[in-house]
Amino acid sequence: MTEQPFGPFCVDPGQISELGVDFADFVNELLRIEAAAAGLDGGQLTTTRLVNVGDGGVDAGFHRSVATTHIPKGDSAWQFKSGDLEPAKCRAELRGGSEALDVLRGGGSYRLVLGKDLTAAKVRRRRKALEVEAEALGIEVRTGMFEVLNASDLAAWAGEHPALAVSPLLRGIGNVAQPFWAWSAQYEATGTWVDTLSRSAMIDEIRKFVVGSDPHDLHVHGVSGVGKTRTVLEAIRGQDFESLVAYLYAADVLPPTLIHHLQTQARHTILVVDECDAKSHEILARQLRTASAVKLITIGEVTGYRGLATTVTVGPLEEDAVRQAAHNSQPGLQPEHARFVVDASAGNMRLAQLLAQQIVQQPDITVNKLIDRNIISTYVSHALPTGKDFLACCALALLPSFGYDDEPSAELTVLADAVELTTGDLRAAARTLADAGLLSQQGRYRSVAPHPLAIYLATRAWEDFHGTIVTTLIPRVDESVAERLFRRAADCGEHPVTKRAAERLLAPGGPYEHIDVWNTGGEGTLLQHLAALAPAAVLRRIETALAAMPDHDLRERSRTRHSVRWALERLAWRTATFHRAADALLCIAAVTPDLGSTRDATARSWTDLFGTMLPTTATPPAERMEYLREVAASTDRGHRLLAVTAAGQVLTPYEQTLVSAEVQGGVLVEHRGTPATWEDVFTYREAAIDLLGALARDTDPEVAGLAVAKLVGAIHPLLAEQRLRDHLAGVIENLPESGLSAARTKITHLTGLFERVDDDTSARALEVFLARLPTPTPAQTLEFLADAQPWDLADGELQQRLSEAAEALPVEERVSQLLSVLERRPVAAQEIGRTLAGLVPNDDGVQRRLVVLAVTNTAALVGYLSARVEDGSGDAFDQLLDSEMSGALDDLDCLRVSVFGPKTDAVWARVSALIPRLSPADGARGMLGWLIDIDIHQLRDLLAGWVPRIQSHDDYNAVIEFVSLSVHGRPPWIDPVDPLIADLVALRSQFGQLATMGEWEWRQLARRQLAVRPVELLVTFLDVTEAGGYNAFIEPEGPELLKEAVTAAGPAGWQEMMTRVHTGSWQVRTVAGPWLGNAADVNTVCDWVNGNIERARAVAAVTAPGGEQLHPVARFLITDFGADEQVSRSLRNALISRWGWGSEAARYTQLIRQVEAWGTTESEPDMVKAWIRATVEWLQTAHHAVLEHEVEPDQ
Repeated sequence: MTEQPFGPFCVDPGQISELGVDFADFVNELLRIEAAAAGLDGGQLTTTRLVNVGDGGVDAGFHRSVATTHIPKGDSAWQFKSGDLEPAKCRAELRGGSEALDVLRGGGSYRLVLGKDLTAAKVRRRRKALEVEAEALGIEVRTGMFEVLNASDLAAWAGEHPALAVSPLLRGIGNVAQPFWAWSAQYEATGTWVDTLSRSAMIDEIRKFVVGSDPHDLHVHGVSGVGKTRTVLEAIRGQDFESLVAYLYAADVLPPTLIHHLQTQARHTILVVDECDAKSHEILARQLRTASAVKLITIGEVTGYRGLATTVTVGPLEEDAVRQAAHNSQPGLQPEHARFVVDASAGNMRLAQLLAQQIVQQPDITVNKLIDRNIISTYVSHALPTGKDFLACCALALLPSFGYDDEPSAELTVLADAVELTTGDLRAAARTLADAGLLSQQGRYRSVAPHPLAIYLATRAWEDFHGTIVTTLIPRVDESVAERLFRRAADCGEHPVTKRAAERLLAPGGPYEHIDVWNTGGEGTLLQHLAALAPAAVLRRIETALAAMPDHDLRERSRTRHSVRWALERLAWRTATFHRAADALLCIAAVTPDLGSTRDATARSWTDLFGTMLPTTATPPAERMEYLREVAASTDRGHRLLAVTAAGQVLTPYEQTLVSAEVQGGVLVEHRGTPATWEDVFTYREAAIDLLGALARDTDPEVAGLAVAKLVGAIHPLLAEQRLRDHLAGVIENLPESGLSAARTKITHLTGLFERVDDDTSARALEVFLARLPTPTPAQTLEFLADAQPWDLADGELQQRLSEAAEALPVEERVSQLLSVLERRPVAAQEIGRTLAGLVPNDDGVQRRLVVLAVTNTAALVGYLSARVEDGSGDAFDQLLDSEMSGALDDLDCLRVSVFGPKTDAVWARVSALIPRLSPADGARGMLGWLIDIDIHQLRDLLAGWVPRIQSHDDYNAVIEFVSLSVHGRPPWIDPVDPLIADLVALRSQFGQLATMGEWEWRQLARRQLAVRPVELLVTFLDVTEAGGYNAFIEPEGPELLKEAVTAAGPAGWQEMMTRVHTGSWQVRTVAGPWLGNAADVNTVCDWVNGNIERARAVAAVTAPGGEQLHPVARFLITDFGADEQVSRSLRNALISRWGWGSEAARYTQLIRQVEAWGTTESEPDMVKAWIRATVEWLQTAHHAVLEHEVEPDQ
């Protein structure tokens, strides 16, 4: 068994044995603490300070005690001896203890407490002696009546009570530190811990330090409030070393001798000292000895002092963790306000909790009142400067980032002039902030940090300098600075000063009177910030711009209206500006060419205002619905179409929206306009259903049809909610017949769906819904079944139900009704044709009518003829197509009908006669019905006829599609066919880019040549590329197929491609890329270059220098041609020619290591080593420039 370490709150038996005259005081105090912990009152314990003298055998006693781990139940007598008692003396002690004997005879217990440390055997002998003496005295001995406690027992017992374990009585460390259980019970440590990846990594680091052998000290630092102490506590919680922790809440209360005391007593201690800066840590760490049993962890704020200690930096919490922590502390915090808390707290846990608490208590509070000097002082320990220095700090905070070095430093001059300070004043303030750790460097820019401090200072700056900001600063700055200035102003939230300034700028005669609301650059972004500061003024500017712009100009702006749309979304969120902002969005959305859909971004923004649970506005549902009714009553058809779409949005079961409109800098926006109760939800959705019901009778067919579609589309989502389901059924049952037919078709689809997935609950709800609708007549049944899909029902069920509906009609109406339905080209046309065949299997009149209808839809005629074939008329197709009736069909329709009949020689003869009369595009598409059954020779004949006649892009795409489908699943090379396929592939040079699917199909056909004719395939690739018809590097799988062709073609293929690169084919050079030079062995490359510098340059331009090792081709080029700057430059550029995602600076770091590793090979030629050194220097220079650029904020 592993011996437990001697921790800070442990007691050694030796400490007990050395107590001497203090032994009785110690035992009495131990009994008192145990009694208090058990809840015993003072009258149940009696003690004496006498020891080793006659006392009736009782130094302490319990009366009617409850049992604890150490105190027996009932009465008990306790006898203390600071040393030891031999067994005989134990008997004598008991024999002479009259009071102790009375307790035993009364059913009590006896405890002999000895100050000496004894073996277990000695303890048993003394207990046995007491039991023997008791029996001799006529006392019945029970189990547990007698116990002997020695120094080890007392030491373990005392260790359960740290206050006693550390007391001066035992020469402990004193009551200056808390054990872990007491520390973790503090209020700040009992809240829900929010774990994150970064915090988990820190916890792992702290735990590794504790269990490691070196070092012995660790400093954990970060700004106040980010959770440093809690992170250390969670690193210790639940670990085996938890009991070794001694926590001090501040370095100021740490006794100077504590560490010495712990080390002298060899106490294994994890000493955690809070509120201890880096310099104080260093002073404490000097007291630690080599191989010390003490591990020191200090926790403090960043001071700028750079010591030698191992450090863990606790940075800001991730946004999700802050949001969760804020919600845990204040469950009533609204989501919109939670986002503000996350942004304003900048990852500071303590500040997030403070802000959340104040917002819940005062929902109407403004940011500038939330973030005051008192809040700042809770986590910025350094005193802020005063006077002019304070004003300078405030001025620096006006911008989220300001230029400080080189060219951007001109911003400091402009800023200083505006606040009537000097550039020197601002630089001095920046140094003050930097020394306090409150200024972050971002390349040539600086930024006041953390974010809440910047907000506080910027607010003060606007209060003091608002006049000169408007008159002096804004006229002198560019869009970038202006955007940053008002971004920070918006971060400061609603403030009378910034609002007046924004209104003044937008007023007639102001600098922003004519701000371009359509601008997608700085002005567009600026507009969004101004919308948060002065919503009414921005809305007036947008309304003025819209009023002056005709519809056709609005359409032209469709791609550049994002900024105005985003500004209007923010304005529509506010209840005060909802109607006007919604009208402005509607004005823009109504000119979209795709009305009735949500593909247009502005139309989506407008319809999203009307979501039920996630509306993008704070306006309540009733007010939104009233507004929507006004739009639905508009005389503008476009407005009514959008009203239909919005009403459909109300009924959408699964809502989603981007977090955008409610994020308005530091403005605490109103709560989202979600219904307050479920009754409000039902009322809102019922109103939307009624609105759609009214619009389903609109005089405009498109409006009415879209409204019906929205109502029908709501059947499935609303089935589970009886109230809404019944309301919807009530509206649909009163729709015109076309609407009822659409609903019945939908119900047919849902019935089949619920049967397939065994959803009995939904099926029963659907039956209830269907029962509300009028029973359809046979003719109406035909109408709605005609739009059903065969797979909506069981196999053959649609055909059966159509036949039953037809048979239910009067005999004289059956055929005419079916033909009438076919006039509108229904979905189930083929099934209706089969139904006609069952009614009139060989009727010339019906066949003639079907032939006429086949001009627009051959499905009904195919169905009719197929049913006749199945009924025994095997030549039904031939009879009709060879008769004079077919004269109404053109060649393409004849082909489309022919391919669905029996595949006989006569049919193939007819097809063979039709194909030459059709364009390759029509012929290929007309033949799609014969794909499965076509044989190799037939495919050969088709290709032989098509390839020479392909004239258009459409021809080429259609033939490629047909041939690709025809050879799918067949052998990779078919002699009669694939030579023709190779010719087809080569034609790509004439027709350029293909459709997405056509591109994939072309690659599959091209790949068939890889194993048999790779050189010919490569030549085709190169010819097509030179003709501009193919770019391997913008096509999926393009590079791989080209590389495969080069590899398969061998040296001859590689040299062919390199020759084209060298002779000036820029198209081939484009697709080659830095892989071609590595695609051949070095001997092939040497043979082709043959000492020619121009050829060497051509190879270098398409060669990657290497990966883990320098590539042989690159080594050859450097060794033989490295003195040529163009060769060297091409190889260096190839290193960075194919960037991936992520940090460019990190990629440069990786490349530097990679190239440096190449130079470690001793056998490399001197020329190669020199090139490697030069390349590393080049990469380092580029890395420095990129690193500076990456850390700079976007301007």
